[in-house]
Amino acid sequence: MVVQAGIKSESYKHIRGIREGLYDSDSISIRCAANSFAAFVLFIETDVPFAAVMSDTPAFSIYPERPFLRISGGFEGLGVISIDSLGYMEDDSGVFRTDCIESRDYVHVPQDEPAAFWCEAGIPCDARPGIYNGSVRIYSHRLFEKETLVRELFVSLEIVGVVLPASRDYAFHLDLWQHVSNIARKHDVRLFSQAHFEVLEKYTASLARLGQKAVTIIATDIPWSGQRTFNDLDEPTDLFEYGMIYSSRAADGSFSYDYSVMDRYVEMCFCHGIDRMIEVFGLCGIWMTEENGFGKPAADFPDGVRIRYYDEASQAYSYMDGAAQIRHFIRSLHDHFDALGLLDKVRITADEPDDIERYRATVAAIREEGPGFRFSISINKAEFTTEFNEVMSDAIPSLKCLANDFEFIRKNLLGREGKRISWYVCCRPHFPNTFLKSHLLESRFICILTSILGLDGFLRWNYTAWPEKPRERLVFRSPAWLAGDMNFVYPGNDGGPLLSMRYKALLRGVEDFELMAMAKSAGHDADNVIKPLLMGSTSLAVLSESGYDESEPAKPFSTDEQDYEEFRGILYGLLA
Repeated sequence: MVVQAGIKSESYKHIRGIREGLYDSDSISIRCAANSFAAFVLFIETDVPFAAVMSDTPAFSIYPERPFLRISGGFEGLGVISIDSLGYMEDDSGVFRTDCIESRDYVHVPQDEPAAFWCEAGIPCDARPGIYNGSVRIYSHRLFEKETLVRELFVSLEIVGVVLPASRDYAFHLDLWQHVSNIARKHDVRLFSQAHFEVLEKYTASLARLGQKAVTIIATDIPWSGQRTFNDLDEPTDLFEYGMIYSSRAADGSFSYDYSVMDRYVEMCFCHGIDRMIEVFGLCGIWMTEENGFGKPAADFPDGVRIRYYDEASQAYSYMDGAAQIRHFIRSLHDHFDALGLLDKVRITADEPDDIERYRATVAAIREEGPGFRFSISINKAEFTTEFNEVMSDAIPSLKCLANDFEFIRKNLLGREGKRISWYVCCRPHFPNTFLKSHLLESRFICILTSILGLDGFLRWNYTAWPEKPRERLVFRSPAWLAGDMNFVYPGNDGGPLLSMRYKALLRGVEDFELMAMAKSAGHDADNVIKPLLMGSTSLAVLSESGYDESEPAKPFSTDEQDYEEFRGILYGLLA
């Protein structure tokens, strides 16, 4: 048996079928801060079918003639290197790329086909600076044979004298919307049941590790109308998100509300350090499609708010069909948050409202009933930036809106007390983005650009908005939506998330932002030092224009990992 093995950097996304350069290096040097992680990608290939074992547990195969290759790694004085297989996912062009970090004891690998593995070691906050030598060893055996060392690859890790903050203390305002109803569906648990919350706990922990700052509350039913997937019946996909508040009407006509599910979810997120903001969806900016029946239950309320309630007299469910009822719901919700002392964290959120008159009227109604409410808007139309700058506490323009309106944003919103300004990408631009086809360094660039522009953070709609069978196929609604647009993690069979290479790249980018924030706090002009290295003289306008070009020209920012290593080196030097 001939065994080939090689090491690539963590930003290397492999395309199935490509072998060039995979085995050029059997060593790698990595430099990291404390309270971080060191990672790289390992490739193994043999001239016979084999099973790769990533743990110390025993493993046998139904193919007894096949060899087992056990992979084990660690650093002297630091600890083990965890090793997980990387799954290949198909993009919109039919290209299979590494992405899903799978949690398995072993995997079967065909002959003459590279197998990819994500290798990672945690670096504690009290790790002493210095050089740590490590290795990955590959042992071979069949059945009851004694293992034989067949390959060893080497890792040199330098821990610099810089300590990153705990993720709950990150300055970066990361806002990944949570689709908890979709999580329930994919894990086959009843919505808001004890089993659902046990699953949600694991997803919340994964969000917290990224430094997530916002809690997603769905106050009323289907604010996005299921992303209008009733128009995609050739690929049926359920994306309806349901309200967390239980409403009921007594025999005398009075309404009451049970907030226990909402409060439990907020408390769970807060316990994990996700406690900077509570985004409330479902009171404004409702996505309506009248021709499909998804309109306004209450004709006299400006927006299509859908509040289901149980009528105790008839013992039947219905939807509020009058503005007075909806206003009572809003007033009660406002008072509930006020009583909990959370009102200052709440943002009534709209996702790309498309009718300015409707939004204006809805905001006026909400402010009348809930005068302490503040507002957040994801903006893809310029008039919402200027019209509502006094209303918004949080403005989140798309890249295109950010570029078009940046002068107004810079003069009127940035640095203003009570304002938080982030930005977002979604199904467009082509770059920078976090699609399956995207270079992993684009996730890092997004976070670095946030710092360069002086913004507070970054939003994406997609943490778990999976299509029907995401582990089998991510492509959905292509080419309008590109594979990876809908998720950063995958549903695991253990009732929790499987992370992805894109998740890890985003985490590394958040770290980049934190290092830049630390350098600024120390009085260094980090932005002007870094910008020429990664962007040259590219303006925000040029970045936006090229990114939305369907022909996908060359990216006007760096995707050279050496530039990002130099970037880190500069920051480490400033902070050491």
